[in-house]
Amino acid sequence: MPGMRPLTDDEIARIKASFHGPNALRNRSLFEVGRNCGFRVSEMLSLDIGGVLDDGGNLRPCLTVARKSMKGRQASRSIVVNASCRAAIMAYVRQRQELGTLHYSFPLFLTSRLQRMTREAAWNAMTQAYVVAGLGSRGIGMHGLRKTFAMRVHAHFVRRGQELNQSPIDAIRYTKEALGHKTLDSTLCYLGFDQAMVDQAILDIGLL
Repeated sequence: MPGMRPLTDDEIARIKASFHGPNALRNRSLFEVGRNCGFRVSEMLSLDIGGVLDDGGNLRPCLTVARKSMKGRQASRSIVVNASCRAAIMAYVRQRQELGTLHYSFPLFLTSRLQRMTREAAWNAMTQAYVVAGLGSRGIGMHGLRKTFAMRVHAHFVRRGQELNQSPIDAIRYTKEALGHKTLDSTLCYLGFDQAMVDQAILDIGLL
């Protein structure tokens, strides 16, 4: 979504500490899946307990969104679960078990009425967290989590590329795969640019 921006590390920490109330674990889990897996909101909300936990009740190593729930509906998409995401999901799963709502046919992100969380409800939950964290209610939304994922993954690949002496374009290609984009143009729209760096470059060339 145009205009949505990624979160800084400080903002992420503030938001993680802002979840309170009976839905705190659910909403924190939603936030962690969004920023660590890069799924679109509709893809996250399509996840069911049975697709997240195996038959032994253990968290699967990857979260997989079925093809029918993917944009374009051409292929499913799986994202490995990192430590931060795993901890948030499992805390929420334990709460669901205590509440008696850990049925494998139920949605992962469940409302108090035992229904699948809607896009509007997800947006409201995240917006409330942003406000509590002192970030205001505009400019991030749900899509800002996907942009945060893109920027952080790209930064990782840039660092790795420098260590391995790879071309900077390789970092964009790897980020494209992480986002599930078909073209590099789509990925570039997510990454944006640093205006301060552009301004400094213009100032620097005047010194040559």
